[in-house]
Amino acid sequence: SLVLSATSFATAKEHIVKVMSGKSNEMRFTPQDITINQGYTVKWINEKSVYHNIRSIKKGTPDGAETLKSTALRKENDSWQYTFKVTGRYDYFCVPHRSMGMIGSITVEDKSLVEDK
Repeated sequence: SLVLSATSFATAKEHIVKVMSGKSNEMRFTPQDITINQGYTVKWINEKSVYHNIRSIKKGTPDGAETLKSTALRKENDSWQYTFKVTGRYDYFCVPHRSMGMIGSITVEDKSLVEDK
């Protein structure tokens, strides 16, 4: 059973966050807040042909970690990914849509202390 558990960890090393433009100009990241294990990757995928990006909120990055600064996601299915090596909370937003509440967070935990989520 322990071996099966370790195998299931390997299958979820990439998490998807949808970059969405909804009805009534609703702009959001889905899911908005996630918790992952250290060393895992988050991939943001643009759901529509609307310009988006991912940027760290000032002081929203753990000490010793790089700030998030994506390439432009201009078209449907454009994507950007980042592998989180430093534990802590990363708060981020979409520059053109921050005032519309397009913000999110990634909490990175020490993989030896937490089960896969």
